[in-house]
Amino acid sequence: MGEVANRRDGEMANGRMGKDANEQPRNLADSPSQNIVSAARGGGVIFFGRMFEYAGRFALGILMGRFMGAGQYGVYSLADTTLSIIIGISFLGLSAGVVHFIPMFKNRRDDDSLWGTIIIGLGIPFLVGIGAAIALLGFSNQIIDLLHKPNLLPLLPVVALATPVSILMYAAVQATQGFKKMRYKVIAMDIVLTALKLLLTIPLVFVGLDAFRAMTVHTIGTVFACGLILYFLNQLFPLHRSIKSARFNVKQIFAFSLPLYFSQLIAMFGGQIEIIFLGALSTAASVGIFTVASRVSMIGKMFHSSVVTVAMPYVSELYDQHDWKQLGHFYQTVTKWTFAFNLPMFLIVLLFPKPILSVFGDSFISGANTLIILALSSLVGAATGICGVVITMTERTWLNTFNSILDLGSTILLNMWLVPEMGVTGAALAELISVTLVNAVRLIEVYAIFRLSPYNRTFFKPITAGLVALSATYILYYLIFAEIGIMGVIINIIFLLAVYMATIISLGLADDDRLILDKVIGRLKRIRPG
Repeated sequence: MGEVANRRDGEMANGRMGKDANEQPRNLADSPSQNIVSAARGGGVIFFGRMFEYAGRFALGILMGRFMGAGQYGVYSLADTTLSIIIGISFLGLSAGVVHFIPMFKNRRDDDSLWGTIIIGLGIPFLVGIGAAIALLGFSNQIIDLLHKPNLLPLLPVVALATPVSILMYAAVQATQGFKKMRYKVIAMDIVLTALKLLLTIPLVFVGLDAFRAMTVHTIGTVFACGLILYFLNQLFPLHRSIKSARFNVKQIFAFSLPLYFSQLIAMFGGQIEIIFLGALSTAASVGIFTVASRVSMIGKMFHSSVVTVAMPYVSELYDQHDWKQLGHFYQTVTKWTFAFNLPMFLIVLLFPKPILSVFGDSFISGANTLIILALSSLVGAATGICGVVITMTERTWLNTFNSILDLGSTILLNMWLVPEMGVTGAALAELISVTLVNAVRLIEVYAIFRLSPYNRTFFKPITAGLVALSATYILYYLIFAEIGIMGVIINIIFLLAVYMATIISLGLADDDRLILDKVIGRLKRIRPG
């Protein structure tokens, strides 16, 4: 499921950090700085993994784009999207429930409830996934008629085979993240799965790469990654124990999870709804262009989604302890970080959309405006921080239901309106408008309930740095490097990032920023040779 994990998404600091940076004490650290350091560490682990995954996915995208073309790439994306939708439906919102309840039962030393939560979180989605896979095979002709893509038919049996394995893999990942072991997901999914897909795809370039073979490679990699993440989960909490010892808090877990169902669907679908509408109302080539644009804009989302993944158990525990001061501090700091990292990524796309897309092939260059719009959508999401996490992890179930309906409804209606008129650009605009609307509502809700705002004076520093970097790079590129080609683009990107960082440092770092920077420098000094 190549695009799913990228919209989802900490370990705590402790005295045994040298032994295992992810080891977790029973009680939440009582210092705001410790929470920030721990979240940064956990976010860094996930971000490293997603950078590796992104690099591999980018390489795969280039291979598929150049050797399959936009049409076959679009068929592969439709198959991948079908898999994403089935997984989202099968989870029943339990992914958030697992992340919410595992740290709570672990801190209470309630192993029976912990075991019951793991069984519910893995077993129910897996069984539903098996049923969904059978239904997919039974209704394959109807799906083909809906999408008007007969060349998708041979891929559906492969999708059906991948469905229960993928669901089990993602469910196990959520369980390990509930234990705040972010590195296990990084190893199994970001590194092993990505590397296997790349290694198995490269030989196919020489014998003939098409959508069916690409989907088969994905399925094989998923089987290996699923086995590995289950092994890791067993190391955290031995799974070879009697089911009779489990305490099933079914009502409590589903009371929390089911209202999140639509939120989980939206989170896992990501741009999949746009792809479905493009597949039904436009051409396979437009699906391929949108997929490539989404893949490029994903780098701006990676740090944000990494921090969101880490923030969920932190917010849950802070809420459980009613520590509103730390929660507010955590909320503001994380929002500033996600925005500050995402902003230069958006500026790079804004200045150089066509050179970036040309790497995938000339047939994708027409998606330049689509890429800019999707990058802006990522920036809007980052600028609103973890407002969605705060609502979710503080058990505001009715608000989650409302927000989910608003998100799903606006996404569908906007795509129905814009895709027939504007094609791939309309799909991108639908995502931008929906993301802006829903996150604005979430910001208002968090402030109305908790009187918490994600913004403070330090938020203007990255904005100022971004304006300075954009102006300087624009002048440099169009006066000196405009005719040099891709090398000029690379030089300008490096220049933009350097000016951005220099400006932020010159404006002064906050105490939390200095603390994290000192930790990073200290670790680099420890691993430096000699």
